Amino acid sequence: METKILIWGTGKEFWELYNVLMMNEELGNFKILGYVNRETGGKRFAGKELFHPDELVGGIWFDYIIVATSAYYKEIVSYGTSKLGIDRNKFIHGKVLKLPCFNWKKYIRMYRDPISIISETCFGGGYFQFAWPAFPLPVCKR
Repeated sequence: METKILIWGTGKEFWELYNVLMMNEELGNFKILGYVNRETGGKRFAGKELFHPDELVGGIWFDYIIVATSAYYKEIVSYGTSKLGIDRNKFIHGKVLKLPCFNWKKYIRMYRDPISIISETCFGGGYFQFAWPAFPLPVCKR
């Protein structure tokens, strides 16, 4: 079954992720249904439909929303969960796509079945900070 995603944010960080998003769609890792932007809706953007956030309520079936902005990440998740009733676990920070050797299928498998990261070098702590909130707080073994 193909994972259906929306991309929330169409600014500078979106364009930084654009190639990796298109590559993952081309590889069949997910299908981009469209983009979400607070200021516009009902138009087309980068070859896909552009939605206003309010259109997400009951109108579009999707698996995940990749948030393509760090500056407004918390605000978007808060708005999506409190005002639109979207499950918190449907939001993924776009910055995880920038991880070296990122693999969407493996990431989603870990995202669905959370793991704890145990590391002897505290690398887990750094990874956790980058991949949050997908993983519980790591334990640093010294």
